[in-house]
Amino acid sequence: MNQWMTLTRIHKLSSYAMLLIAFVAILWTRQIDPPISILFSVVLIISWQIDRRQTGWQLSRSTANLAILLYPVILFYQWQGLGHTFARLIVNFVLFATALKLLRRKSPRDWFWLYVVSFCQMILVAGLILDPGFLVLLLLYLLVAMPALITQEMTQSQDYFERLRSNETGGWQEPPAYRQRKDGRLQMIKPGYRSLVGYSALVAAAVLLGAVPLFLALPRVSRGASRHGVLPTESISGFSDNVRLGDVARIKLNQDVVMRARVRFLDGGATRPLRWRGVTLDRYDGRNWSFTGERQSALRRMETAFSVDSSLPTGGVTEQRIFLEPLDISTVFVAPRPIFLIGLSTLLRDDGDGLWTAPHPGNKIEYRVYSDTSVPSMRELEADDSKDYSPDIRRRYLQLPEDFDPRIGELAGRVTNGASTPFNMARKIEHHLHENYGYTLDLTRQEPGDPVADFLFNVRRGHCEYFASAMVLLLRTRGVPARLVNGFQMGEYIRSADVFTVRQSDAHSWVEVYFVGHGWVAFEPTPDAGLSRYDPGWLGLLRQYREALEMFWLENVIGFDTAKQIAMMVEVRQRIALYQREQSFRWDDWQFDLDRQTLDDLKREIGWSAITETKWGEAFQGSLPSLLVNLLLLFLLLALALLAHRLIKRHWRNRMKSDAAGGALIFYRQMLKYLARRGYHRSANQTPSEFAAGVDMPGVLELTHLYERARLGAHPLKDDEIRLIEDWFRARH
Repeated sequence: MNQWMTLTRIHKLSSYAMLLIAFVAILWTRQIDPPISILFSVVLIISWQIDRRQTGWQLSRSTANLAILLYPVILFYQWQGLGHTFARLIVNFVLFATALKLLRRKSPRDWFWLYVVSFCQMILVAGLILDPGFLVLLLLYLLVAMPALITQEMTQSQDYFERLRSNETGGWQEPPAYRQRKDGRLQMIKPGYRSLVGYSALVAAAVLLGAVPLFLALPRVSRGASRHGVLPTESISGFSDNVRLGDVARIKLNQDVVMRARVRFLDGGATRPLRWRGVTLDRYDGRNWSFTGERQSALRRMETAFSVDSSLPTGGVTEQRIFLEPLDISTVFVAPRPIFLIGLSTLLRDDGDGLWTAPHPGNKIEYRVYSDTSVPSMRELEADDSKDYSPDIRRRYLQLPEDFDPRIGELAGRVTNGASTPFNMARKIEHHLHENYGYTLDLTRQEPGDPVADFLFNVRRGHCEYFASAMVLLLRTRGVPARLVNGFQMGEYIRSADVFTVRQSDAHSWVEVYFVGHGWVAFEPTPDAGLSRYDPGWLGLLRQYREALEMFWLENVIGFDTAKQIAMMVEVRQRIALYQREQSFRWDDWQFDLDRQTLDDLKREIGWSAITETKWGEAFQGSLPSLLVNLLLLFLLLALALLAHRLIKRHWRNRMKSDAAGGALIFYRQMLKYLARRGYHRSANQTPSEFAAGVDMPGVLELTHLYERARLGAHPLKDDEIRLIEDWFRARH
């Protein structure tokens, strides 16, 4: 008995663990309101008390049916009145139906229904949630699902043997696990258990067969409603039209992932350092940087791609597949000089070469970019010494603040002494900042006024934004157009996933210098101490494995969207059509050979050589497939007939003719189930007659006498007695 109670306890604990994990997964999607989550939690607690027999209350069947009938009204109100999404409506309905089932005492069939519903919840969550941490929940779910299903089967088998041992069904045979045959011999009753190993394998196969089609067919909907992992606007404020000097430092203190990038250099060269370009800033007022150019203009979409730059690439083209996290900003991060972009629904561009799309605060986006990442050689840039700049270039990129500190111009003159070309000036200033200033995120001020002047002449330490701002202003005092660019460094390379993970700590500022013959060229004034370094130890290894798991989740779960589902379906259809054509050719060849052989045999048998092969071929060509189809249909009809015969034979009325005792046992069990639903439960120490005498319901005692006569005497019932039993059941159903 103690072992039995332990088995029951394990079954209940593992079953409720399944339901709880599925509920937590639903909570993770943020698709249910707090009141509903609280109510369902209360339902779980009440259900636990009902199953532990701590309370005698349970939801009546009529109340549950009424609630199901009224729920469409609630569903319509949630849809039209509250504006709930389709995914939220599904989640609410699933929780409502589950709650109705939980608030009643549960039969094995009810538990199986709850298992199926909880499994469907996990599949639904897989299409809604963005975080790979869901895999942990899924593994926990599968871990508790196996003992729940196995103990469910074991408890059913245990109940079966308990009934045999206690003669609960009225079987008085000796021994209880045997029955009397027509010839008087005892025949062992087949035990009501299945192989535990086989059952476990069946469960695992059912999970796989059920999960894979659901996952492949389930649309990825309403991910925009989930805000898990959203990077708030203030933490990435360096990517807007107006940036206060020093904002990048706040971003660099955060380790949250911003995006992941898979890079492929199409020229076949080795991996080269890249920067992920974000926003361009051209005006400095002594404290803030801003963008003064023309705002965003929509690019024309050509089928699935946007043409960003119509000029031909001058060197190697780099392909970037970007997985951008949910952000409250609309910046599109790319490697410099993008040519084509694929994967976004809208794309805008400003005249500072910045790319923009719609904000995506609740969902990740994925796009593919092709950029011309070739860099002009030092000789080419040194030879490009023209200063014939357009008026717009001069106005925007030579601008200096009104209260500009003259010491900055004097420093630029000393640093660039002897340099006559824009390239040489840029190189000298870049080298000067590298060698004479230190890198730090701990910003201090020694004097009010322009923070760049304070950095250059007093503090002499700062982060990338100060180095880039200083270089831009130094170049502008020498008549060289320059601008500030905010973006990200290349990120940490995750070898196992072949992807670069870019975090907020990789935020970076650099300088672009304008050359008449080559356009904008990037320079790096920040010393090496300001570039990202990654822990190579065991913590770094664990981080890399986590990122590899994240990429697998993004590409194969979240990224398996409707377009990929349709592409998969089209490919499957094409493969099926190809297979059918190949089989058709083989069938025609086999059919032709068979027709020819049949024709030769007939000629030899009847000696009729005058018949033409064409007529015989035409005759057999139509008849042979028809014959095979007819045989196949006949086989299916026979199989259905055998199945129907077996089902009919198992019915107690038909079984009475061949096995009176077995037929009587079947209808008596049905009667006991009906009476149990009406509150009459037969105890193990009661005989059928004693139990029937205590039932206040007409016909029970008479049917019990018929059962005892057929069961003990093994005599078939007469037709009028069988009709009496049928009428009793018909009147109560």
